[in-house]
Amino acid sequence: MKELAEKLIEKKVIDALDALKIEGVNISGFWQPEPEGVVKASNVGITPNIFVVMTLRGYQSWKSPIATLSGAISFSVSTGVSPNGSAMAAVISRVMELLREWQDDEEIVNRDLSVQDVFSCDGFNLDAGAKPSMVNNEWVVPLTFQIRGVLH
Repeated sequence: MKELAEKLIEKKVIDALDALKIEGVNISGFWQPEPEGVVKASNVGITPNIFVVMTLRGYQSWKSPIATLSGAISFSVSTGVSPNGSAMAAVISRVMELLREWQDDEEIVNRDLSVQDVFSCDGFNLDAGAKPSMVNNEWVVPLTFQIRGVLH
């Protein structure tokens, strides 16, 4: 059975975020497996977290290999770790540099997010409206995005 394209692309996003080498940040993804007994939310409140999820795809037209995939990168940190959320500012700034590169340079986004024999990425678009909010004593900043490309 073929691996779900969204899972493979999500892993590419996580790998690119890992490559930024942001110290003290836990990065995980919805589709990514965890070792037996590990709960993905188990680090909430301990360290700043980045959680990535690719949602299931939509097609540009009927039976077309051209696809638009949506995803989200959510940043969170406990008010116990960072009462005013400032611990996330430097993390978000580093990630935004990468996202701007993806949005501005087709070669970089193609290199970083294409999956051989599965998906060729042609473009990245960061959606507007990332507003910090407090949820259950956590600062949360969600960023949503879309990527376009061709499924193989």
